Amino acid sequence: MKKRSSIIFLLLMLVSIAAILMGCNSNKKDGETTGAIKEDEEITLSIWHIWTDNESGDRRAIDEYIELYTKEHPNVKIEQDASDTESYKTKLKVAFSSGDLPDVFFTYGAGFSKLFVDTGRVLALDDVLPEGDKDKLIGGAETNFIYDNKLYGLPIKMWAGTFYCNKELFEKENIELPTDWDQFLAAIESFRAKGYQPLTLGGKDSWHIAMYFDQLAIREAGVDGVMKAMKGEKKFNDPEFLKAAEDLVELVNADAFNDGFEGLGAQEAQAEFLMGRIPMYFNGSWMTGDMQSDINSMKDKIIALPFPSISGQMGDQTQYSGGAIDGWSVSNESKHKEAAVEFMAGLAEYQSNASYKSGDGITVWKSTIDESELNPLLVQINNNVKDATAFALAWDTQLAGADVDVYLSNLQYLAGGGITPQEFVDKLQEQLSVSMK
Repeated sequence: MKKRSSIIFLLLMLVSIAAILMGCNSNKKDGETTGAIKEDEEITLSIWHIWTDNESGDRRAIDEYIELYTKEHPNVKIEQDASDTESYKTKLKVAFSSGDLPDVFFTYGAGFSKLFVDTGRVLALDDVLPEGDKDKLIGGAETNFIYDNKLYGLPIKMWAGTFYCNKELFEKENIELPTDWDQFLAAIESFRAKGYQPLTLGGKDSWHIAMYFDQLAIREAGVDGVMKAMKGEKKFNDPEFLKAAEDLVELVNADAFNDGFEGLGAQEAQAEFLMGRIPMYFNGSWMTGDMQSDINSMKDKIIALPFPSISGQMGDQTQYSGGAIDGWSVSNESKHKEAAVEFMAGLAEYQSNASYKSGDGITVWKSTIDESELNPLLVQINNNVKDATAFALAWDTQLAGADVDVYLSNLQYLAGGGITPQEFVDKLQEQLSVSMK
């Protein structure tokens, strides 16, 4: 009888334990992982990103990390899919509205990702990141990936808008490197007179035009003015933004940009500068890797400067377009969340440091990289931004949803002469102000 009672007691204990475990599982919060990955479990993770060029610094870093990760995790297979930037943005939006998402995907923080986060299909990382990973980030670097006090992505790198000049052409033609607007216009006129196309621009890709306008808006309104407009605290047709639009048109009318810029993509226009045919170019600090590449004839011939100042305006040369906006996120629908988060976190840190070394971007992860190993052009940019007082992200990442298309499409009309500066800012105020309230 005693033996039988013991058996019954044991059975009751087992049933109780099973019930507790089932209860814990049924109460599992959305996004939580279910436990350690079994070594004999075959897993395939899909990742989407924008680096289609196999020789680019970022693509090489991704390929290298995949090789390292799969060597340590032979049961995990990584399938990557790359699309050019504009196609990728569309592809991601379509996937979030009606399609299947990859396990890990490249994204931009701030307004760009907010639309995705609001769908509930992006994984909150706060409780699932490997222990200590968040502490490796430079303070505040993750700001643009926080929504409602939750972290939804990890940044890769920081960028700064940079005015690149071909020192060789400036010296050859005895033209002064411009530091203010008047010198800038004088350099444009002098280079045109000598048969050069002064600046490069791929107007077919609207974000390329935005690089110039965003920085002009910072010069005219200051970072504070730009941020107020983004919060609905300042009008888009205020005088400072009208002047920025007029500045851009002034450059177009001065024949500052490459011939036929409206029909060229960013990559095509950029190639002209890299081949040494165009003396000036404004773009992000991510360009330094390509500019210092051993296969590029422009290596060591380029100087990185702050964009020229505009006298009497709100934003001086200590104010930059830029910030930490590029990053990786994980789908909340991934069947292998734990593996996806572990892979994504390791990739973000590895790519960040690799990009820093190659000159593609300023790392946002705490790094012990020796400065002597760094791209000298990136060191110039680092020195430029040491005295920075403020950064404003690109407008097409601060704005969200359809507002991005409103901004970029009207910007193309402005640069192409389809609308006037006043019409441009009025359209922004009319069409964006509703979503800003």
